[in-house]
Amino acid sequence: ILDIKYPATKKQALESILANERLPLSSLTTITQTLMDTLRNQEGECVDEGLLQFCANKLKLLQLHESVSKINHLDMQSDLVPSDNDLAKLLRLDEREFARLQMLLENYKLQDTRLSVHFAEDKDGTLPVKTFLEHLECEKDTIEVKKLEESEYVALGSFFFWKCLRGESSTEEMCDILVSAGFSPQRLLSLLLSVWLSKEKDILHRTQSVCCLHAALSLLSKMTVAVDELWDSQSVSPWWQQMRTACVQSENNGAALLSAYIGHSVTAQITDSIAEKKFSQITVGADTDPWEALSLDTEYWKLLLKQLEDCLILQTLLHSKVGKKRSQASSVQTEPPGRLSVKKLLEGGKGGIADSVAKWVFKQDLSPPFLRLGWKKEESEEPPETGGIIVAEVEEDQTELETILGKDKKHTFECQVIWGVNQSSSLVFLLTVKE
Repeated sequence: ILDIKYPATKKQALESILANERLPLSSLTTITQTLMDTLRNQEGECVDEGLLQFCANKLKLLQLHESVSKINHLDMQSDLVPSDNDLAKLLRLDEREFARLQMLLENYKLQDTRLSVHFAEDKDGTLPVKTFLEHLECEKDTIEVKKLEESEYVALGSFFFWKCLRGESSTEEMCDILVSAGFSPQRLLSLLLSVWLSKEKDILHRTQSVCCLHAALSLLSKMTVAVDELWDSQSVSPWWQQMRTACVQSENNGAALLSAYIGHSVTAQITDSIAEKKFSQITVGADTDPWEALSLDTEYWKLLLKQLEDCLILQTLLHSKVGKKRSQASSVQTEPPGRLSVKKLLEGGKGGIADSVAKWVFKQDLSPPFLRLGWKKEESEEPPETGGIIVAEVEEDQTELETILGKDKKHTFECQVIWGVNQSSSLVFLLTVKE
C-alpha cells in the first residue's frame, strides 16, 4: 500500500484489506496506523486530506472494537441474585403489586410457545470486525449507525450491551467508552432497548437483568445531553418519550412491560432529585412511604403500564387453552394468533380486539354458562336463563381464566374483551339451537 502512488488506489487497497475476514484485528490496526503515520510524515502539499481522514476514522473504529471486546471478555460473573424485596423496591412496587407482576409474567412465559434457535457458532458479546466496520461510520467527532436490518441492529446492540444486561460486564465502563467514542445517548438507548426487547426469553428467566437495565438506564439518563437539567416536569421529555415509543411498538410484551416499569422507576428517581434541588425545604419520607414528585412523564408512564399489562394479558389469553374438551371447530387446523402490541391494539380499534377474543372463545368450545359470566360486568343487562348446567365444569374453566386475566383487576381494554365474550356467547347459543 505504501508503494502505491495514487491516493484513490491506496484507499481501495485499504478498504480491501479491512474487508478481509481472515486478518486479525491487531494486523488491521497496525496496517491502518502505519499508513496514517506515513501520510502525516509527508510534505504538506502532497498529503491527501481525504485519505488521511479515512484512515483516522477506520483506526478509531478498530480501536473501539478492541476496547469493547476487552470489556466483554472480562467476564464479571456475579452469583448475587436479587431478592423479590430488592426488585420490588427497585421498581417502586409494594409487595402485592410485585406479586401480581410476577404472576402475570409467569402465565405469559407458560403460554409463550415460540421456538428459539441458537447455533453453536453464535456467541453473545462478539461481532466480526468486518461487520462492525460496515455498520458504523464516523462523522467528525461522532459515530453514526448506518441504516440496518432489525437483526443487524440487534446484533450490534448485543455486542455493546448483552454482556452488561447479563451482569457479566461493567455497564459503566461500556457506556463511558461508547460516549467518549462519539455515540449519542439517544443512539445508545435505542441499541440498549433493541437488545432488551429482542432477548425476551433470556431476560424473563434472569431476574438480575432487571437490575442491570435499571443501572444502564440510570447512567445514560444522567448524561448532560440526555435529560436536560432545564427540563420542565410539566412537559414531555423526548428522552423518555423515545423509550415509551419503543415499548408501545414492541410485540414482546413481557420484556416491554418490565422495561416500562424500569423506565417509570428511573424517571421518578430523576424527577424526585430535580424537585429536591428546587424545593430543598421538602423532606423525603421513609422508604415505607416514599415521596414522589409529580410530572407529566410519570403520568404517561402509568398510562403505558396499564396498556402494556392489558396487552400482555390479552396475548396470554389468546395463546392459552382453557378447559380440557375441544369441539370439532377447534380441532380444525387454524392459523395461530399473531403477536400483539399496544400500537396494534390502539390502531385496531374496538372491533379488532372483540373479534380476536370471539374467535378464541369459539375455538375453546367453552360452555354457554361460562360465557355468560361476561354479563355480570354489565349492570344494565341481565343474563338469560342457563337451563341445565354442569356447574363443576364451569367453575374449572372460570378458575383457569381468572388465573390468566388476574382476578378483580380493572383493565383498560376490559369492555372490548367482554364484548368479544358476549359475541361468542350469542354465536354458541345459535349453534346450539341449530344442532
